[in-house]
Amino acid sequence: MQNEFFEDENSKKSLQDFLGVANFSIDIFRNANQPVIFIQDEDAGDGPGSYGYQLAEGLKAEDTDFYVSKQYSNSFWQTNLEEKLNELNVGMVLICGFAAEYCVQATYQGALERGFEPALIQHGIASIEQKYVEFVQEIYRTTSIKVVQYMFNNK
Repeated sequence: MQNEFFEDENSKKSLQDFLGVANFSIDIFRNANQPVIFIQDEDAGDGPGSYGYQLAEGLKAEDTDFYVSKQYSNSFWQTNLEEKLNELNVGMVLICGFAAEYCVQATYQGALERGFEPALIQHGIASIEQKYVEFVQEIYRTTSIKVVQYMFNNK
């Protein structure tokens, strides 16, 4: 989730709704000592280092989190994401993010193709149009963050 996307009037409402779910999810993962990984699209803003490329203000990112910079919709394609997940012994990938019909969908497929168990966080994805969010959440495995929280607390 990067600053550039919050500047687009078509996506602003979807992103503002998403931000609360994303931050709540981040808190749950941190409290369970699970890794938080942020993906940044190099096409955002004027690329790496620019204001538009930076993670959205209000997103609870910390220096101890992991960061992956990508050039393609699929966050696994030509990045070190797969290696990082394997290094962290991650088997299930829970996805929050922007561009349900592009990046979210492509990353879900990328995770599946590499043997991970992907799922979307319900209400944790955004798009320029709500119909894309609804469609992607309908066709891909989606889970409530409250269910994830319960699983973390009862393992």
